[in-house]
Amino acid sequence: MITTVNKFKVELQTLVEALEGSVNTFYWKDLNRAMAENSAINYPLVCAFKTTANITMNQNRLQVTIDVADKVYQDLTNLNDVESDTLNICRAIFNGMQSVRWKKIGRIESCSVRYFMLTNTDYVAGHSMTMDFNFRDLNGTCSQPFFDYDFDQVISGEAPTATVINSDLSYSQTVEPGDTLELPDITYTVKNSLNTTLVSAVVPSVNNISTTLPDVDNVDTDGSTVSTPAGVAFTCSAGADATSTSLPIMTSQTTTYVTGDDSGATKVGRLVDFFTLNENNYFGNTNRFTDTSGGTSYTNNLVCDWSTFEQSTGNFIMYYKLPQYLNDTQPNCIAFAEACTYGGYTNWHVWNKSMVDQLENVEATTSILNYAPFNIGNLNCWTSTRRATTGNPYLVNLNIAERYTSMADTFGAQIMLCRLANISEL
Repeated sequence: MITTVNKFKVELQTLVEALEGSVNTFYWKDLNRAMAENSAINYPLVCAFKTTANITMNQNRLQVTIDVADKVYQDLTNLNDVESDTLNICRAIFNGMQSVRWKKIGRIESCSVRYFMLTNTDYVAGHSMTMDFNFRDLNGTCSQPFFDYDFDQVISGEAPTATVINSDLSYSQTVEPGDTLELPDITYTVKNSLNTTLVSAVVPSVNNISTTLPDVDNVDTDGSTVSTPAGVAFTCSAGADATSTSLPIMTSQTTTYVTGDDSGATKVGRLVDFFTLNENNYFGNTNRFTDTSGGTSYTNNLVCDWSTFEQSTGNFIMYYKLPQYLNDTQPNCIAFAEACTYGGYTNWHVWNKSMVDQLENVEATTSILNYAPFNIGNLNCWTSTRRATTGNPYLVNLNIAERYTSMADTFGAQIMLCRLANISEL
């Protein structure tokens, strides 16, 4: 044998003793035997022993059990630490046996780990690794001495068989004298991180493999397709945010009263219509108004207005769709709004005059908010905006025929709530 069990044991002990500070004792015996034969064990402890072995062509497979244990208090207060530390030691031993130094001895074929706890002489817990380890060997004369035996003698004039192997011993095939061995073709596949196959081909064995990955099609800021070589980073060209525009929000007028009015070809704005965006919102649909899940159920009474979405920051305006019937002055209403926590959110405010204009449905015959998702009838509502010439706040009557009035603070009215939201909150 090129590698003996004794050499494996010595190398494993050397590896474990290098874990100074993590392991104090090493035994080449099973854990129960070590605890029975040693009355004062210095934990943490590593015990290793051979269970079974298999001899095959060009290699010997050894099954080894490696127990990593540490002492546990009888009240189990340190059990979690012991479980964590012993598993980390198992990982350290496994990683060490993957090194170049160990590849000269052999390689790990498989390794499984199980948890254990013993309450015999000591209370101990830890993890046990069951490892199949392949020793490198030669299919020929071993180091054990033979006397007066000719290994090269051919019996009955027959030629010896040949064995074909690959570099990691995963392929081994015996060829009888006079036979021809045809090596199987190799199938190789190149995949990306999404497990998508980029290239797949079948080539003859022992051939060097070279392949060219297809170019990657990238979608640029303007929607055009730009092809780049695989593995090369693609940087989108600079483009304006979709919502960074000087165009106003399109009004809701659809009725034509005079040729050239806001219902016809002269209609301008950044929406397809009053309720429809000209691009997808954060949830992937074109609805101007959605709830916080992208639908239209509004079970939490929160309304996202995606016509206000700022792509560069992720900010947009959120409304609470139910009016606050306070019948109070504007300063008191503002103080009430700023203390609200609807939906679990803070920073609620009273809507301003511009927001009223953006929400006005000019096709309504009663209230300007008598449409989904608001469906609000006629109300007197404060805004947070004041007129400079009087210093009085603007009061809006939701009746389509009334609109704004600059009203003194002593008047009692209701409010609508709004807040600056961000997609990171959804």
